Order: sequence, then C-alpha cells, then structure tokens
Amino acid sequence: MVNPNAPQPLPGEDPNAGTPGVAPGTSSYVKEEVGYRQATDSKTSCANCAHFIRKAQQSLGQGMCDLVAGQISPNAVCDMFTPVGGIESLNTAP
Repeated sequence: MVNPNAPQPLPGEDPNAGTPGVAPGTSSYVKEEVGYRQATDSKTSCANCAHFIRKAQQSLGQGMCDLVAGQISPNAVCDMFTPVGGIESLNTAP
C-alpha cells in the first residue's frame, strides 16, 4: 500500500522513489530500514557521505543515494553513513 503522505517524486524522477519496499535504480534499502533521520552533526550528514549523489538540477537541494531509495536530504543521515575520505576523515579538526 502506498503512503499518500509520502513525498512525491520530482518530474523525471523514478515514480517508485519513496514507495515502501520498492527501491529504484541501484538502491537497495528504503529509508525506514536504515534509520533515515535528520542529522545532529553536519560532519556526519548525507552531504558528507560517500553514497550521497548531488543532483544539481533539483532546486530543493535534495539528492539521491547509492544505497537508499528516494530523494535524500543533504542534512539527513542513516545507519549506512560512510564518510567521504573514510573514517579517518572524522577524526580531523575542522
């Protein structure tokens, strides 16, 4: 059953994006499976994750993920977070 309150895909986006249990493209997980949530630290947000894919044509700043289906906020995070540059990059001073 499709959640009528789920965000709708942007024009040109996969219509299955955000549909529970349906992962578009190469994505394997739906947001609920990986604990997708608002990040509390920008260093560990999707914007700094190796799996985040920025989409310049989207005006809302949303992107996509190699692992998680649907539109992804750069200010969110999930349990699959992998820092760009590896774990060592989190240990460096800003």
